[in-house]
Amino acid sequence: MSSLNLAQETMYNENQKIVIVNNNKVIYKNDGFGIKPLYLAYMKIRDQMKEASCSDRVIGKAAAWIYREADIKELYCEVITTRAKNLLIDNGIKLIFVEEVEFIENRDKTGMCPVETLAKDEEDFENLLVNIEKFLVEKGLL
Repeated sequence: MSSLNLAQETMYNENQKIVIVNNNKVIYKNDGFGIKPLYLAYMKIRDQMKEASCSDRVIGKAAAWIYREADIKELYCEVITTRAKNLLIDNGIKLIFVEEVEFIENRDKTGMCPVETLAKDEEDFENLLVNIEKFLVEKGLL
């Protein structure tokens, strides 16, 4: 079984939101929601993410940028924004997805996801990480 298949199967079989596989071993999985599981993975194991195969439920620009900076090899996801798709493909990351959307909706489905809004016009990755951390702290998630 390929590492990408292992990541995808683990995500579905164990009802995880994110699974990271490297050298055909699951090195991280999390069933949390939003950007938090990926943010925590990047902050804790970014070096182990290099050349990893990942499976994730929803990918917007912020998540795509984190995956790119972690230098992953390939990604499977259910839903991805056009902006995120282009960012990953333009950086040579193999991508398999189910559905492409213009933007990720917020939980109330009344507009854009707050992290999508943070990332939309951001051009500096370190600023993005700082703003994601602030957002998670404000929401009581960190």
